Amino acid sequence: MPWISILLLTVGALLFAGLAVKTHAEEKTSPVTVKRMTRASNEQVERMIDKLEAQPAPESKMGAMCYEMVADSPITEYVCPDCGAKTLYPLKEDEWPSPLNELEDLREAEQEAQVAAAKLGAIVSLDEKEYCRQCQPEFEGTPNAVLITRLPNGRQKRTEDFTIRDLWILRDFFLGKDVVVGLQEDEEPLKDQLPRLRELMMVLPE
Repeated sequence: MPWISILLLTVGALLFAGLAVKTHAEEKTSPVTVKRMTRASNEQVERMIDKLEAQPAPESKMGAMCYEMVADSPITEYVCPDCGAKTLYPLKEDEWPSPLNELEDLREAEQEAQVAAAKLGAIVSLDEKEYCRQCQPEFEGTPNAVLITRLPNGRQKRTEDFTIRDLWILRDFFLGKDVVVGLQEDEEPLKDQLPRLRELMMVLPE
């Protein structure tokens, strides 16, 4: 019957039109791709540096001065986060605490910096292979970690000579602060640390 054919053609046309409208709407509201997000995040990091450089530096702030420092108990067993192997560091008579105590402090600061960096798609991590006899059986001497900073665009910087303060600088920068907060809640303008910040992230001034 002709009317059946006309009905089928009409229904088909309506379905096609609805599908086209839906597809167009999805294209307008679809989430950005990883590539676009990476580019945008990396530009945001550089804009944050430019803003920090342009704004006036706040005044420094002294932290708590009188409280008793408590010595940490020596840590002697290291568990490698990469291979899971254990390495023992026996204490020497003139050694207090073991090299692992400093690493533990660095790990805490690394976690804080990593959480802040992740919000912008960046990564802050420690390479601890020197501490592991399974990963580096031929290494001798006092082990040290390597600070790794990777921006959203994949640009990576390895810094061998670093301190816990560098992790605080990265943490507070990624948090959007204009100061670096120290161990005793002291504050120093982050703007004064711009050369070091650029070095840690390999973001050079134009």
